Amino acid sequence: MIKKSKQSKKKRNPGSVEENLDWGEESKDNFGYKNDEERKDKRGLEDWEMVSSMERSEVSIPYWFLALFLVLLLVAIGLTFPFWG
Repeated sequence: MIKKSKQSKKKRNPGSVEENLDWGEESKDNFGYKNDEERKDKRGLEDWEMVSSMERSEVSIPYWFLALFLVLLLVAIGLTFPFWG
């Protein structure tokens, strides 16, 4: 069995999060990157940044998807009727 030293556990990679941030809080050190733009290029947006930039229509489930699900459910139930006896 290979034992890892304590130093290897403490090494910090860019993009690793050691501090616990609440929703909507920005990291003071840009998650180990030089600036905010480099972080966005290499790491992408955080969850709260994506949600705040989404349009309202992107948030909810489309009505056509719900209708398709309902139709497929009714067809599946209908196909089981011959087996009900």
